[in-house]
Amino acid sequence: MTIEDQPAPVPNGKPAVWGLVIEDMKALDALGRERYGTPLPPFNGRDAMVDAYQEALVREDAWSTLLAAYLHELAVLCRAGRAEPRLALQGLLERQRAAEGESCSPTVDDRQPLV
Repeated sequence: MTIEDQPAPVPNGKPAVWGLVIEDMKALDALGRERYGTPLPPFNGRDAMVDAYQEALVREDAWSTLLAAYLHELAVLCRAGRAEPRLALQGLLERQRAAEGESCSPTVDDRQPLV
């Protein structure tokens, strides 16, 4: 895969992603120190390859769970005749944006709420 330059990000008033990631890393470090009484140093007696593999499995499980939940909601809406699959997925994205405080113009049949 070739890495190609992306367009510059558009400012939107939301917090920078790196700042959020760093906050999460600091919180995880604090939890580890509280739980184990030490920060996580290299050569700590654990097999880092096993840890990384297990973390990857947990991450995959979380993404699969999230996807299954969205697909289930989509199927329920479609069976109820409240949305066409293509439009329902777009509606789910619009609901997420609205929940995050972003305005978006409805493109899904706005006579029926999605849920």
